Amino acid sequence: MTDFSQAEFGELPPELENMDPDFFASLGVPEAGEEVSFLPAGELVIETHCLLNPSLPLSQSELRPFVEAVRFALGMSEAEVQLSIVNDAEMAQHHEQFKSRIGPTNVLSFPDSDPERPQYIGEIILSADTLVREADLYGQPVLEHFARLLAHAFLHLAGYPHGEEMYSLTEQAVQAATGEGPAR
Repeated sequence: MTDFSQAEFGELPPELENMDPDFFASLGVPEAGEEVSFLPAGELVIETHCLLNPSLPLSQSELRPFVEAVRFALGMSEAEVQLSIVNDAEMAQHHEQFKSRIGPTNVLSFPDSDPERPQYIGEIILSADTLVREADLYGQPVLEHFARLLAHAFLHLAGYPHGEEMYSLTEQAVQAATGEGPAR
């Protein structure tokens, strides 16, 4: 097993120092000296426009690694994405402005491209309040539902329509991000 604190890897970001190394192994993180064939990670901008819902079992320092795990599981580690986590009031405003619908929704995705930044694929807006409420309604662990919504939104940004392939990829990402199965 790789010692992720070895000097050859540089210093770990503070949010990763206390994570279980088995978590990284489950995502297919290469061993020391192993050749890596994927592109460097693209920029991931995460904004929280609200205090995270107390029922959402992630601190600010745990949020980025979790989102990165979903992105990596989908094979999208090179994609640049803006993720905003908002409350229901802000989500309701976005939902009405962009979809002409009243009330909050769980997640909105806005595919985008920029010739100056070819890895940029768009923006995701997610309501922490709706996420927690739906997880309870569906009888799902909150992190599982969070991973499912993130994967769904990432796949929309990548151009996937609803259907069997999207569903299958979403479930693979959920399993990988929550430690329930192999990474892609």
